[in-house]
Amino acid sequence: MCSHKLCSTFSGRSNQIRSHEYHLHVSFLQRNLFENGIDAAFSSSKSKEAYLFKGYFYARINYESKHRIQNIQYIRKGFPSLVGTVFESGIDASFASLRKDEAYIFKGQYYTLIDFAPGTTNDYIIGGGVKQILDHWPSLRGILPRYN
Repeated sequence: MCSHKLCSTFSGRSNQIRSHEYHLHVSFLQRNLFENGIDAAFSSSKSKEAYLFKGYFYARINYESKHRIQNIQYIRKGFPSLVGTVFESGIDASFASLRKDEAYIFKGQYYTLIDFAPGTTNDYIIGGGVKQILDHWPSLRGILPRYN
């Protein structure tokens, strides 16, 4: 079992991103900002695709062919609904919803649910915008905030 911080299982929808597919020797993670780790990731609704986030940037990848589907770009460019929100400057954690084209994203004490459209910029925030995590996820009280 790998102990590297990139090695974890992200699950969602009908596909899963398995840990062994994220080792640093994979060429699309070398010599770019993802080489030293990722901040967050969620699976796409397109088969064998995922979004990776690091700082202000993101990329969409195919984890089976081990290629980037698009060049690394600013979050604000690919997710215009996040412009002007705390997520424009990065995402701490994320996971795909069980609903198609939806993902939860988290940063600091905030979260939102987005509807994303792979390969487009037709995303939007669902359900009233950016919200406080603890106001809507009471089971996390006592765990958050967590400072590493």
